[in-house]
Amino acid sequence: MRTAVGRCAWWAAGLAALLAAGAASAGELWTENAAEAMAQAAREKKDLLMDFTGSDWCGWCKKLEAEVFGQPAFQAEAPKHFVFLKLDFPHQRPLSAETKQQNADLQAKYGVRGYPTIILADATGKQYAKTGYKAGGADAYLKHLDELRRNRPTPAEEPAVLPVAPSPTGGLWTENAVEAMAQAAKEKKDLLMDFTGSDWCGWCKKLDAEVFSQPAFQAEAAKRFVCLKLDFPHERPLSVETKKQNAEWARRFSINAYPTIVLADATGKPYAKTGYQAGGADAYLKQLDQLLKARQRRDRALAVAQKAGLERAKALDAALSALDPSLVGAYADEVEEIVRLDPENKMGVKAKYEAMSLMNRFDAAVRERRLQEAIALADQALKCVGATGEAAQDILFKKGEVLNRTQDKAGAKQALQDALQAAPNSPKAAKIRSILEKAFKE
Repeated sequence: MRTAVGRCAWWAAGLAALLAAGAASAGELWTENAAEAMAQAAREKKDLLMDFTGSDWCGWCKKLEAEVFGQPAFQAEAPKHFVFLKLDFPHQRPLSAETKQQNADLQAKYGVRGYPTIILADATGKQYAKTGYKAGGADAYLKHLDELRRNRPTPAEEPAVLPVAPSPTGGLWTENAVEAMAQAAKEKKDLLMDFTGSDWCGWCKKLDAEVFSQPAFQAEAAKRFVCLKLDFPHERPLSVETKKQNAEWARRFSINAYPTIVLADATGKPYAKTGYQAGGADAYLKQLDQLLKARQRRDRALAVAQKAGLERAKALDAALSALDPSLVGAYADEVEEIVRLDPENKMGVKAKYEAMSLMNRFDAAVRERRLQEAIALADQALKCVGATGEAAQDILFKKGEVLNRTQDKAGAKQALQDALQAAPNSPKAAKIRSILEKAFKE
């Protein structure tokens, strides 16, 4: 999986862009009223170009604005084909309650999960293409838009928008989480959940070609798993219901890279996480066998957890310790219970779980863009675990990401320096050094 690498690249590139990009404006090219934009597009027989942006904090959004949307060549040519709708998610710029609600509704409708995202649609709002920042300036971007317009499906070719898919007859995969969980419970199997970008993610395509599409995998995996595909495509159409379902599962498991494979029991409780692995179907099946042992360790501990009091807290601790740390956030109730059952910290793990509880709240605050609250929660979590160790490093790294989003470059740099000092020989330390060198050059 390329999770850490992707995150570091985002830090370096995003921060560099944030420092370099200007705040160019396209002036009267844009409207922020969706109803007016659609009416204008229908009247002028044009398409919609919708820019989902974080205008006052997103570095790549500012680059796209400065290099493309703010350029005279773009402003002269693009209005011949498009009406421009800006859907902004700022940190500081004030928006009316109506505009915020409109933007949030359209974000959900089109499954937008990152910025900048550019949606091309007809005058009724029916999407036919999705893109984002592209290097090369205004001329290159205009050519890119022309290609997307030329390749739009005709009504005769256009695939129907998919509902949340029923379980396929004879196929390995379903896209309906409720049906997958019901089938897993009925057949006494686990879930194999594939978080993928099926039509754009190179590693996802390699995993499909080398593993999931192979007869050996399909024959063996079906004996142990119900396979659930949670797709985040750029072009492939999905229903609003499917997009919402997939986004909720991604939020629940803190998915931030593709492909991510999560193994979970029939209730959706995760116990292992992996991604692309070289070696083909046989090697991947062996890896899944090893990951299944985490489920066995967890279940043995949870069986003991039927006891009460401190013994239950110890068993819950053992169960959570058997998991990939990134999945513990899905066990918020168990984390809270451990803290409650051991108020005097007799097990010596109270600080660890109090920090986990605080970081669960941190993640929720970040998702809801309550960034100052998130920073405060990270500081509270640090008080629980202290200033050194890998747990402190992870908290400081996340805090630095949020500080960067608030455009506090000095604070973000300090958080990364503190993260490096917290565990200078950890696996993450080299990546933090790289970020500091690339994104915070004096």
